[in-house]
Amino acid sequence: MRFAVERQGSEIWCDWPESYTIEDACTYLTGPVIGFVLRLRGMTCLHASGVAIDERAIALVGCPGAGKSTTAAAFAQRGFPVLADDVVALSEEGKSFLVSPGYPRVKLVA
Repeated sequence: MRFAVERQGSEIWCDWPESYTIEDACTYLTGPVIGFVLRLRGMTCLHASGVAIDERAIALVGCPGAGKSTTAAAFAQRGFPVLADDVVALSEEGKSFLVSPGYPRVKLVA
């Protein structure tokens, strides 16, 4: 799978071998590729899951396989909105950071 990103992150191109699917491409696009594009656009991105609790956001960070998505899914089952999974984009607002909502899914692999 190959992705090419325009210098300012305004366009993304992708191609893949016949054995791959559009779903395979979307897995990369909504994860590391979008994180790279957001970084090009000046946003700080964390490899994390974000959850809203009492009008605040928490970012669940850790090594791959640490349970970030699983923990976010557990919060969702208890009624807390998941803001982002895999890539949490932060923007600085004064002395605070805001979490931008991400693609609406939790990425769990069976």
